[in-house]
Amino acid sequence: MIWLFGAVAALLVIGIAVFAVNATTRGLARSLPVSVYDLAEATDFVCERLPGEVAERLDRDDVESLLAWNLTWLRSRGLATFGRVDLIAEDAARDATGPIVADEDDAVDALIERAEYEGIPVDPVDVVVVLDLDALYLRAIGAVGEAVPEPLEEGGNEPEDGAGDDGP
Repeated sequence: MIWLFGAVAALLVIGIAVFAVNATTRGLARSLPVSVYDLAEATDFVCERLPGEVAERLDRDDVESLLAWNLTWLRSRGLATFGRVDLIAEDAARDATGPIVADEDDAVDALIERAEYEGIPVDPVDVVVVLDLDALYLRAIGAVGEAVPEPLEEGGNEPEDGAGDDGP
């Protein structure tokens, strides 16, 4: 009789284990992959691809500073976090009234302003090059995908400003 109790207990344990593994596997299959931005890796990626003229003006520390400041700027817009619980990023995302968009011109202006504050002379073109290469790095690690199409106006109509027009 004890062997029957042992067999039932073993089957019960195996059944619970199969259920737990199956439930976990399904949950992981539905979850989105998480991309982690490694500042040192991003700096290496950008520095290796800088055009000669820009590389002459910016050293590795300058590039790393620009990338770090860009992350801080993206965080203030709700587009990046510094970990699981990031109240600044969450507040920025929650306060958004529409799609959260990072305008490159605003980012360039913010980085130039920060560089001036820190006493680092940078050319606006250098900042644009660094940001373009950073965007390439973000695509490479899967943090950024394809551009999102413009949303349709209420009622399913195309925007009136001509966006999305295919012809005359």
